[in-house]
Amino acid sequence: MRSHKLMLLLGTVVIVTACMLFIGCSDDETSTGTVGNLNDPEFLEVHGQVSELVDSTLTWFSEGLGSMSHVLGDSMINPIYYGPSGPDAKTDSSSVAYINGWHIIYFAYNAGDYYTVQVDSIQFRNGEIYQQNVSGLDAIRFRHNWQYDVLDTTATHCNYTTNTNFSFDNLDQGQCTVTGICNWIANSKQVWADSTVWRQFNVDVDITSGKIDKTGSGWAQGCPRSGNISADVAMIYQKNESVPDTTNWNVNISFNYGVASTTVTCGDVTWSYSCRECWAPQ
Repeated sequence: MRSHKLMLLLGTVVIVTACMLFIGCSDDETSTGTVGNLNDPEFLEVHGQVSELVDSTLTWFSEGLGSMSHVLGDSMINPIYYGPSGPDAKTDSSSVAYINGWHIIYFAYNAGDYYTVQVDSIQFRNGEIYQQNVSGLDAIRFRHNWQYDVLDTTATHCNYTTNTNFSFDNLDQGQCTVTGICNWIANSKQVWADSTVWRQFNVDVDITSGKIDKTGSGWAQGCPRSGNISADVAMIYQKNESVPDTTNWNVNISFNYGVASTTVTCGDVTWSYSCRECWAPQ
């Protein structure tokens, strides 16, 4: 497993440019129709998690579609594509198997300061029939389960757990469709000189009507031409020994050739912004 947290830090797969934020000047969360303040600290926390989720989702698109080129000898997934990406990472255990129509890849490894586990399940399909090789396929089912745990929990850190289930269809054509669901859980701890703050983010994601174009080099670029991601976010906040407080957020993201237009709402407050997440072929 390549840690997606690590992948974001290393800047692989997804090219992210500066976001263009179109935000108002009020942080009054009690008024009707309030435009959110860019400097609202709670929004910034949610925005950070949404940004990482989008980056990781695009990485998963590339990994799911890229699995077509990872087959060794036309029968098994080549495990080299799932090895650790950090220079100090060491694999603790791994396995690759084909069971009941699914290529199942398991990796667990540590990199000194964190430990991560990945289980990917990949199914190649032709119509309603699954097959072990990629010949003549028109669909891929891709399930990705990932856990990332920092070893030193006394310092500021964030741990992640992710479960996804994606479908890539119409792969026998020039444009495939992407649909699926994802559950993203992030547990953060921020240690300050005079306080400790915990935040837990529970994010349920629905991906609909995604469109990815095939290029001369295949599908693995993974950048959506169009599509929509919607998410419900519950953020649980606790400072020191205070009673935990939960706020609920709704996120809607529309893609247009790699540019993501995002609307975030919490109660009657709305934030809207656009950001180029990747470059889709035109």
